[in-house]
Amino acid sequence: MGIDQKLKAINLQWVILVTMTLFVLFHVIGPLGMLLYSSFRTVSPGEPGPFTLVNYLNAYLSGETYELLINTAQFAAVALAVGVSLGVFFAWLVERTNTPLRNVGYALIPLTVATPSMLYGIAWVLLLSPEIGVVNVALMKIFGLEEAPIQPYTIVGMGFVEGLRIASGTFLMVVGVFRSMDPALEEAASTHGVRTSATVRRITLRLMMPGILAATIYSCTTAFDAFEIPAVMGMRVGIHVFATKIYLASHSVPRDYGMTSTLGVILIVLAIFWVYLYGKATRRVEAYATVTGKGFRPRVIDLGRWKYVGTALFFAHFLIVVAAPMGIMVWGSLLPFYETPSLAALSKITLESYREILTFPWLLNAVKNTAILALFAPTLAVFLSAVIAWIVVRTQMRGRRILDALAFMPHAIPGIVMGLAFMWLYLRMKFIPIYGTIWIIIIAFATRHLAYGTRAMNAAMLQLHKELEEAAQTSGVPWFTTFTRITIPLLLPTFISVWIWSAMHVVRVLSIPIMLYSPDSRVLSVLIWDLWQSGEISYTCAIGVMLIFILAVMLFFGRRLAMRRSRQY
Repeated sequence: MGIDQKLKAINLQWVILVTMTLFVLFHVIGPLGMLLYSSFRTVSPGEPGPFTLVNYLNAYLSGETYELLINTAQFAAVALAVGVSLGVFFAWLVERTNTPLRNVGYALIPLTVATPSMLYGIAWVLLLSPEIGVVNVALMKIFGLEEAPIQPYTIVGMGFVEGLRIASGTFLMVVGVFRSMDPALEEAASTHGVRTSATVRRITLRLMMPGILAATIYSCTTAFDAFEIPAVMGMRVGIHVFATKIYLASHSVPRDYGMTSTLGVILIVLAIFWVYLYGKATRRVEAYATVTGKGFRPRVIDLGRWKYVGTALFFAHFLIVVAAPMGIMVWGSLLPFYETPSLAALSKITLESYREILTFPWLLNAVKNTAILALFAPTLAVFLSAVIAWIVVRTQMRGRRILDALAFMPHAIPGIVMGLAFMWLYLRMKFIPIYGTIWIIIIAFATRHLAYGTRAMNAAMLQLHKELEEAAQTSGVPWFTTFTRITIPLLLPTFISVWIWSAMHVVRVLSIPIMLYSPDSRVLSVLIWDLWQSGEISYTCAIGVMLIFILAVMLFFGRRLAMRRSRQY
């Protein structure tokens, strides 16, 4: 490569670095800066007014703020108790025991990933509602009760449902930890006659504690960020967490912009604290590493006759956590007016809800917007993540670590706050006329997913030896051609995985679109929320079933495509 070509390559790399840094800086620091700025003001965006501390004084001197903090902490604690317990238990059952059909269990446990949180909350309302919930109605009939024995509209009820949802994520995070643990210490304990229960309690769980702690802290950030389930189950009875209170304050009449922003800043501080703890926990995992260069096989614990109980628990979990919510959604979609399942109601089953919604223009508009969002947001996120990862891993440019840190920062921003921050940014930046359009939602989602995208791309690029890129550059191939013709094809399996993950999240997540949409940019998640709020249960369930089917198809074909590309390379 000649000197002129090298200079051109270096200049192009610097242009890309500066462009990426400015874009990420504008869409990460910009929204957060505007959010912090608005927390010191009491007027609407763009209106003149003095800076003041009144919002913080009102927030910190108000008992309502501390009630929100207590509610959020209690909600997260219940969710963690349920989610982490189930996730860790099933991971241990799958990886370390001789339970029959363990591979089936491995496939069944994470299935809640395909169900949007909002629809999951709606399904559990239909299962547990004191008035129409099939479980409560059945218990009242069986035992002759006058009042419903289960009260779902509580902090405990909300946390329980959230815990069932995050159990799959916890399972996926810790199952690899159980799989890779050297069983030497467990075998030594077995040789000395230590009982299995004592070995699990005193050795296995202690060795796994850093990994379990990391999964717990990550799940805690998820619970503090949760909006959909608290909105579906808590708002109707006046039980609020930070996320739902921010939503209500931003949609009240008149809108309390200052207090909304102040609550958003408080929630960001809490989220950053949990992300900091997660970083420390994941660093500690290395100190507890038990897998060395020596070959080993994980020790399988013989559960005796209890192994069949383990298999039964796999299917019981599937029936309660996956099949029952999905079944009640399908049931609700087949009735013109919702009523609890019964023999009499079977005669009223119809597909009329599906026929009607397919003719509604507002559904077609929502589908179009969702399709645009699902196409462009993941594509933008993957492109930005790939370029940032290449700069961080492949170059020695100054400032690349700052760019990497900026890309990871959105991980600490809850979705509802991300939507609020982008609303403030583009209300002020009126010379960029995208507020109220689908494009502001696209950019917000792409920014939100940079953290996951860059982590995945960094890891994949570190595994890709750069000799092919060096050979191309030595032959005089321009950098951009090398990147698009060599690097991208070799990383295509990771690209597909990140794209599918991002596409599924942009379709299912409500917290960001609910803060940024307009009637013209309404997407399916917002449409389902509006229908549920209006009491249109049959339409809500019908669109929900269709959305879950679409997500399941996306996940199935996405995994097949990624595996096929992986085998090719």
